[in-house]
Amino acid sequence: YSVQWQGMSEHNAKSNESTVAGNLVKMKERLKQLKEKDERRNWVNEGLAKFSELQRQNQTNAGKLNDDVVRFLVKHLKGQQGSLFIANAATEQLQLASCFAFDKKKYLDKNVAFGEGTLGQAYLEKSAILLKDVPADYIKITSGLGEARPRCVLIVPVKQNDIVEGIIEIASFTVFNEHEIDFTEKCAEFFATALRIGNTTTQMERLLSQSQEQSGALKLQEEQMRQNFEELQATQEEMQRKALEMEQRRQVLEASGIIMAEISIDGYWITVNRALSKILKLSEGELKSIPVQDILEIPGQRDVWRHVADGNTQFGVFKLRSADGRVKEIQSALSPIKNSGGVTEKFVLVATLVSPEAVLTKL
Repeated sequence: YSVQWQGMSEHNAKSNESTVAGNLVKMKERLKQLKEKDERRNWVNEGLAKFSELQRQNQTNAGKLNDDVVRFLVKHLKGQQGSLFIANAATEQLQLASCFAFDKKKYLDKNVAFGEGTLGQAYLEKSAILLKDVPADYIKITSGLGEARPRCVLIVPVKQNDIVEGIIEIASFTVFNEHEIDFTEKCAEFFATALRIGNTTTQMERLLSQSQEQSGALKLQEEQMRQNFEELQATQEEMQRKALEMEQRRQVLEASGIIMAEISIDGYWITVNRALSKILKLSEGELKSIPVQDILEIPGQRDVWRHVADGNTQFGVFKLRSADGRVKEIQSALSPIKNSGGVTEKFVLVATLVSPEAVLTKL
């Protein structure tokens, strides 16, 4: 493709566009372009095949995989330096995982915050950045590369499904071509998959290890749980027995006509038994909407309520005013119920009728 036609020059090239000589020149240029295109395609395909094999060989060694990826890209792109940063979501930083330069591996310690400098910008924007005519102070600002001043720096996110796992940075004394940038982006996508699989495998191994460590403890816990279950069964049986006894006592109290009720701090009925509902001729639901003081008459009631609220039990003869206007005297005991903090949260009334005779009064 380097053959030059004798007599063909820039001066007469235009006039020979439609001649045989001109057509031959055009054909030569087309063939040259096709050859260059094939060479670029072969370069990309061979590179991707080598890159895939490299990843396959290092599936179980993340550190070696990181080093080999950077070394391969630097050499295949004919660059001078390269580095790999892995994203750490917990610290919101890009952490240097590998650095290769001038055929030698570099051991550096460097972290870059998300959004900091060009590396951090590439991480947030999730797109490749090509720096040309790199300023002399670039390394001090954002790069973990060596001392030489590169002419071109290619920064490519290692991403899959729009999730960035890291950043690849390649520096060169020559400007990268478009097909070289596309190749690096494809490699970065393949590498992102490997990183994701590696992270998943590491997590699974850690969980498996934890599971094995806990296996012995679980066996001991099983025996303890069995003993606890037996104790719980015994406790439940005892509670059921006591609940049955309490129900039997309640039935006895109901049958004996003893009045029982719970009263709130603000002076409303909380619960009432059947005996009280029968005397007042009101259902429990109806009683809950009526203030206690409209039904229960207590001599010196303000002082009595204060006395009971302070934690004391008040004994005495109180009066009940039923719905039909009748008043009945009851021998009563009014006691406080305290919470775990020792504060009175409600009252309990226990009483019996003093006189079976009803006295008719007006409301």
